[in-house]
Amino acid sequence: MSVLGTVVILACGSAFGQAAPTTFAEGQKVEVREGDSWSKAAVLKIEGRKYQIKYEDGGQEEWVTSERMREVSSAAGAATGPATTTAAAVKPVAKAVWDIGQKVEVKWGGMWREATIQNKRGEWLLVNYTPGSVKEWAEPWRIRKVGSTEDNIGHATPNRPITSKMEAPPTEKPGEPAKPMGRASRTEAATAAAEAIKQDPAYKEASLAGTPDTVLLTGNPWQVVTDGAGETRTATHSRIELHGTKDEARTMRNVFVARGEGVAIIGQLSGRSAFDSTLRVERVNLATGGSMGTYELGSSVALVDVSPDGKSVLVRSDKIQRGSKDRLEVWSLEGEKAKRTLVFYPYADADIWKRDVSGARFVDGGHIATVGADKLVLWDVATGKGVYQAGVSAGTKLGLSPGGRYLVVEKGDMAVLVEALTGKPAGELTLEGMKGAVYGFSASGKQLAAWGNKAVRVWDLGTGKLYREFSLSFGSEGEGLWGAERSVVIPKEGYGLVDGQYLLDFEKRVLLWHYEGGSEGALAAGRVWMAKNDKVRGPELMGMETPNTEVIAAGAKVNADDLLLLKPGAKVALVVNVGGDQAERDQAIAGLKKHIDEAGLVLDDTSPIKIVATTEAGKTTERTYRAFGAPMGQGETKVNVTQQRTILRIEVDGKAAWETGTLVDAGVGMLSLKQGQTVEQAIAEQSKPNVLFLGTVRIPRYLAKPKDPAWLGSSKVGD
Repeated sequence: MSVLGTVVILACGSAFGQAAPTTFAEGQKVEVREGDSWSKAAVLKIEGRKYQIKYEDGGQEEWVTSERMREVSSAAGAATGPATTTAAAVKPVAKAVWDIGQKVEVKWGGMWREATIQNKRGEWLLVNYTPGSVKEWAEPWRIRKVGSTEDNIGHATPNRPITSKMEAPPTEKPGEPAKPMGRASRTEAATAAAEAIKQDPAYKEASLAGTPDTVLLTGNPWQVVTDGAGETRTATHSRIELHGTKDEARTMRNVFVARGEGVAIIGQLSGRSAFDSTLRVERVNLATGGSMGTYELGSSVALVDVSPDGKSVLVRSDKIQRGSKDRLEVWSLEGEKAKRTLVFYPYADADIWKRDVSGARFVDGGHIATVGADKLVLWDVATGKGVYQAGVSAGTKLGLSPGGRYLVVEKGDMAVLVEALTGKPAGELTLEGMKGAVYGFSASGKQLAAWGNKAVRVWDLGTGKLYREFSLSFGSEGEGLWGAERSVVIPKEGYGLVDGQYLLDFEKRVLLWHYEGGSEGALAAGRVWMAKNDKVRGPELMGMETPNTEVIAAGAKVNADDLLLLKPGAKVALVVNVGGDQAERDQAIAGLKKHIDEAGLVLDDTSPIKIVATTEAGKTTERTYRAFGAPMGQGETKVNVTQQRTILRIEVDGKAAWETGTLVDAGVGMLSLKQGQTVEQAIAEQSKPNVLFLGTVRIPRYLAKPKDPAWLGSSKVGD
């Protein structure tokens, strides 16, 4: 594969300013290069020449080398990468008087470079980038004092380098300041949109001023009481016709059922993709089987919940860019047309890239709980003020018990049940490495399931004890299992329906059934309610009994022990075929053996079940690197860059049952060179597989045998 592009080469060391530090300490605040920008992070762990860092922007963790890192204090003046701006609006830098010979910083592309002013002509300033001999006529709005942190320009395209002081500026007068690009432009657009929203009468400014903090991890004894759904009005119909026609291009996205009211809300999307579609919701009475109306709620929004009385819905802005899922709206569906009664930005005070709302639920008619920006907050709908707040893990989802008494969030290596209206923690459940899971309760409130990383954990909420855990195997027809986890519903205790498609038998730790063609489902009146656009009958809402007698019978025919590939006591062989230096190999092998032992597995080189660790080459791309400041087409170096994959796979008789891995793709966006280093040498240095990743992977304790298809049976939703 050949991809041509132009990427700036930045030389570290004496060639361009200070050399990047080669060592960092655990806990140190740093900046890490991501393509052509730098992101703030903290060092979590050091293993050899690798650093495990956690980004402040989103909380993701990654193993990197020092070539991609720099000290925070060096960010303002070092020419080791572009500065990141979060400017809310474009405004020119204040006019200043610059003297010939003065040292300044000049915006060059997305970064600031040190330079010396050598001449002035009108408003133009001739600058000489230092060190080096590259000269350019620069606009005054691109210049700031050395060490300044002011950055109102998202991106500034440099002018053509000149070779003589006598060469004239490119135009008589400099043009207007550059418009922000990339992150800066999205920040400006988001700010402008937010200002427009504030004119809506339904707008309330979210405020956490004076909101008390709640500590979630207390280590207190289990205090959870059963919180079931209570009585739900009887559903007399199992198949309900929805508004629309079979020819209408609408995607049945999700279904929510109001607690105890027997009112279902169906979210339908029309458009090219989920992020630019129009949301229409339909309100259905499950008792009568009749539609109560359809409502258009605008574009680029997603349905996230229905109020307990079934009269209002909660939606969230839903665009593809990070930071654009930051707005929540409440719409009343009582009239002929929907009426927006509340709009607010729960995490408006957070950095733009951390404002996304990753979960939101109605606790009752007057309170909404949200998670985002590493915080759980309960909001008072009437005032827009926080009732309580608590720190949570980055990427946590939000679960709600059937009766609305408890929220579920993640904190560290724990899932914490929190009293929804008070914020008081009631119980802690160990996740053992599972992160960002989705949560679902049984209707009785007696069981809680977590679905994440293609693994399941189920707890008995009467005791707080783990009931079942297992990881899913896969076959050639089961690849769909390996998308992002979206939902888990417990239709009957002992069974879980994940992502609206896959029915799991908790007791036997097996993928029991595959349902085709439905939406994400909701539980009510003893049924799972799913929507689909049937090719013959058109849009329908169906109340599905699952597992039914056919599915239960299929599961009864199999022996649970015969279905498992791994369980405590099983013998496995460890096969390691990885590159890297010997110290890293030894560290990775030690980590693998530790996790194998923690899973209760026994090492045996003769076992047909093998845990295989490999490093292998991925795709190769030809990239073109251009020296910093060189004119287009000059000073270019072409290099073939090959991705390096590190893979951990569990297999039996040569057939894969489970797999995870990581990828190293060197020199993406910007490549930093050490003094005297060639492009080829820098690529080779950075193209080393991440062997230490292997020592961090948790081995499944229970794993089903691989089979094609991965499930015991299948049927279409509604058949």
